Amino acid sequence: MVSHFSTGWTKEEYYRDGKRHREAGPAHVKRYADGETEEYYYRDGKLHRENGPAEIRRYATGSTYEAYYLDGKFVKEEKISPPSTPDVTVRPSAPKAPDAPSAPGPA
Repeated sequence: MVSHFSTGWTKEEYYRDGKRHREAGPAHVKRYADGETEEYYYRDGKLHRENGPAEIRRYATGSTYEAYYLDGKFVKEEKISPPSTPDVTVRPSAPKAPDAPSAPGPA
């Protein structure tokens, strides 16, 4: 079931037998107007994912939060910051020397 809200965000949910559950993807997804997303993987109503994080939050700043769960039990979390942009130094072109000869003109 997908729900759209007037504030610009959507919620997508999947259930089996009244419990959040999805075999091939997240069972609960929120997408916000600013580009942030939240994904939650459930199996039989419990946060669970064997091949990756069961909770993923991607923020508009580029950072990500991931939490790993197996059968509803917390395993670990990771906070990932976006790669920083290296400082770029722009060097101005060298000024023309006042006594430098000008380019030759047509003869």
